[in-house]
Amino acid sequence: MNILFICTGNIFRSMSAEYCAKHYCTAHHLNEFSISSAGTIATPEPIDPTTLATLHTFDIDPTDHIQRQITAEIVHAADIVVAMASYHQELLKEEFGIHAPLFNKICYNTETSVLDLGDVMDDPNTNIPKRQAHLQKTVTYINDAMPAFFAHIGAYQENNNTANNEEKR
Repeated sequence: MNILFICTGNIFRSMSAEYCAKHYCTAHHLNEFSISSAGTIATPEPIDPTTLATLHTFDIDPTDHIQRQITAEIVHAADIVVAMASYHQELLKEEFGIHAPLFNKICYNTETSVLDLGDVMDDPNTNIPKRQAHLQKTVTYINDAMPAFFAHIGAYQENNNTANNEEKR
C-alpha cells in the first residue's frame, strides 16, 4: 500500500509522519507499505533543528529528506493520501478531485487537524521557546500516533477507495 502524507511545506508535519511511519514499519516488520510525503507549497527551506532533534530522540534520521511539492502524478500514485490539516483536504479535493482523510481521523476517528506553527502563532519567529515547544509536541504526537495509524489504515483504505470511486462517477 502506497501512503502519501500531505502538509504545506513538507518539512514538518508530513515529513515527520513519513519518517515516523517508516520507522514504525521497520520496527514492526511491515513490508507491505511504501510511504512518502509532499507539500502543497514546499518552498525550499531547511528542516527546523528542533524538528530534527525531536525525531532523533526516536532514532529517526530525516537528514536526507528532499522537499517536494504535490503533483497529480504523486497523488495518483498513492493508494491513500493523508491530509495533516483540513485546509489540505480542501486543496486536494479542489485540485485533484480526491477525498483525503485527516491523519487524526485515521488514528483517532476525530476530524481535527495537526496544527502547523502558523495555525498556533501569529509570528513563529518571534517567540522561539513557544515555537520549539510546538514543534517538539507535534513531532512527538505524530510519532506516538503511529500504532493507532497502522491499526486503522487498512480498514480506512477500503472506505477511502469506495468514497473516491463514487466521487469519480
